[in-house]
Amino acid sequence: MGSILRFFVFCFTLMMLVHCQTIETAKKNDSKSKVLQSKIGIIVSYINSGNLRTALKEVKQLKRYWSDHHDVYLIDGLIHLALDNNNKAEQAFKRSYEIKESISPLLNLSSVYLKSKKYTSAIQTLKKIEGQMESEKYKFPERVYLNLGIAYSHQNDHVNSVKYLKRSVEENPTYHMGWVELGREYESKGKRRSALESYKKGVQFCKNCIEPTAELSKFYLRNNKNIESVKLLTRFLKFKKIDKRHKKIVHRLLKVSRKKFLR
Repeated sequence: MGSILRFFVFCFTLMMLVHCQTIETAKKNDSKSKVLQSKIGIIVSYINSGNLRTALKEVKQLKRYWSDHHDVYLIDGLIHLALDNNNKAEQAFKRSYEIKESISPLLNLSSVYLKSKKYTSAIQTLKKIEGQMESEKYKFPERVYLNLGIAYSHQNDHVNSVKYLKRSVEENPTYHMGWVELGREYESKGKRRSALESYKKGVQFCKNCIEPTAELSKFYLRNNKNIESVKLLTRFLKFKKIDKRHKKIVHRLLKVSRKKFLR
């Protein structure tokens, strides 16, 4: 589950960047909104650098002046979620949705439920989103179907899990996390060939992303394909500007791969 939760935080940050860009476009002539957008940009930079405590402090200041703005509570929820403050994250996303009914806080709320192991609540929330996507012309349905697939997986509903994970990659064939989760689901049911194909698709569509590379490497190690793991990880390390945390993960896997290969 640890890798899944890391994905949630990554996904949330990405969603927030997209959402904030929407604010700027829609209200570019509003000077007050420009100030808010600027402050949100600073907070996003704190989040992306892992400086969550500072980000949280800045959000508290924002809430003093923009207590009725949905994006302030959306960001507040994202930070609390990254800090494992699930109850506060849930409250923040619900408050954001109360101010402005939109898909972003609901999708993030579903992730809080997944993280809190409230899988039925997650599914109910995601089904609500599914009914709104067409009318709101939501641009990222693959994220909704991904969370649905994960929720059903935790309820041991393999049929629905695969159904929605497949829909995720059908909506966006280049969505690497959809392929990763599909690979995990296949592997959990002993479908190794399908799992391998899915993991490889994840790497194919995001060669410099840690999630598909790490999962494919671990799949190779579990199936005694140690040389394949070494080759995969060595290729990954050739990319420029690799996150230090990701580099540590790869070096750790590479150490295990080489040790098993030399046995």
